[in-house]
Order: sequence, then C-alpha cells, then structure tokens
Amino acid sequence: MNDIQFSREDVQLFHAIRGKVEKEFKEKLPYTSLVRTFCVNDHELRHGFVHFFGQTIRDYQEELRMQYACELMQANPGMSMQEVAFEAGYNERSTFYRAFSRLRRMTPGEWKRRNIKSK
Repeated sequence: MNDIQFSREDVQLFHAIRGKVEKEFKEKLPYTSLVRTFCVNDHELRHGFVHFFGQTIRDYQEELRMQYACELMQANPGMSMQEVAFEAGYNERSTFYRAFSRLRRMTPGEWKRRNIKSK
C-alpha cells in the first residue's frame, strides 16, 4: 500500500474537515465537495481521514446521525420515527432503520423502549 506522509498542516486540515462533517452531518456531503472545499485529492481525503480518525468520513457521519437520532428520541419521546429519520438527515425511513439496526444492533423502536422511561 502507498503510504502518505502527513505534515503539521495536514493535521490541521483534517481536523477542519472533521469539523465540517460535524457541523453538516445531516446534509449530503459528497467527497467531490470536500475535495474542492479543502483542495485535497480524493485519495488523500479518504486515506487521511481514516489515518487520523480511524474511520471513513461516511462512517463518521453515520455515527453522528445515529447519536443525534438517539438524542432526539430521548428529548422528544412522542416524535415519530419518520420525523426522527428526517431530522437526523435521512430522506427515507427505511434507510434510517437499516442504518440504525446495523449500528445499534436493534431497531429504533427497540432502542426507544430500552432507553426511554414511560411517564
């Protein structure tokens, strides 16, 4: 595998990229947009992010969305799953359910029952 050498400026760059992902995690973030915004090539973007943060940009964004979805369900127990999915950045409830089940190993409804006490 071709190793990439990273400088101190690269460290700052990748932290800025992560900051953008954190700020805009609910939005669609195409790699091409990040490449243009941060003036890096696609290979450097993909491999550099994994090098610095241990996961792909997509996986990181997905985890941020799941954390937010759980926070939404906790704060708004009456919110429908469709609303939670949309607010967390998913256009389709089914996509949200698949992602949630893959990352949390249970459905959003199961998570809600286990983690939110009825009043």
